Amino acid sequence: RLVLHGRTYKEVLCSKGLISYLVECILDGLKWETIKSAGSLLCELFRSNPNYQSDVMVALHLLLVPTKPALAQRVSLAALAQLVDEDYAGSDWPNQLIPQLLILLEGRDLRVSADSYCLLCSLVRRFRCDTMLWDFARQLNQPQDVDAWAVVEVAAAKA
Repeated sequence: RLVLHGRTYKEVLCSKGLISYLVECILDGLKWETIKSAGSLLCELFRSNPNYQSDVMVALHLLLVPTKPALAQRVSLAALAQLVDEDYAGSDWPNQLIPQLLILLEGRDLRVSADSYCLLCSLVRRFRCDTMLWDFARQLNQPQDVDAWAVVEVAAAKA
């Protein structure tokens, strides 16, 4: 019904606090299908609902905080990637998301890092904002401990 009747129902649901309930569900949910559905519903609430798009974005950004569970981060990343792929992303999204994505990219959970990388790639393709990554790339290319690299190279050559 939500998809068929659109904006009016979305506005009513958002005005009753559905966004915060969905965030709570994503943070506390136990079943993957429920959490995934909550993320899809956040995407749907974003589409064609200009009065509450900023609230949905705040919720998605809240889920990206490094202290949140990895599953919540992944749901948020998937929702954001879907919105970028569907051309719902605003021109300010790279400035808002890239710094957070770079933090998640270096995180402990490999799946979150991979999802962050995918969203980062989508943003770069969509907005041609690769210049925002130059400082990050320079940091990666700074000289490292040469002795440590030598040990790795020797070990690899012996293997």
